[in-house]
Amino acid sequence: MKNISLRFLLASVVYLVPSAVAENAEKQINVLFNNIGVKINGERVGSDNFLYQGTTYLPLCEINERLGITVLWDDHTT
Repeated sequence: MKNISLRFLLASVVYLVPSAVAENAEKQINVLFNNIGVKINGERVGSDNFLYQGTTYLPLCEINERLGITVLWDDHTT
């Protein structure tokens, strides 16, 4: 579960940070993994979070699920 969450989180960065993606180009970014305590409804979020350029990124899938929001993947729209 932890590896899946980490992969989702890193994949999200590619889409959330437009400067990290360009046609026919690659860019590496350096991130700092945080140990901040994120809690939702009093329960600690167990997934990794990280800091990039002063912004903390959290695993949206796990956050949404804990808030009662259904997360689905539609592979026909990719």
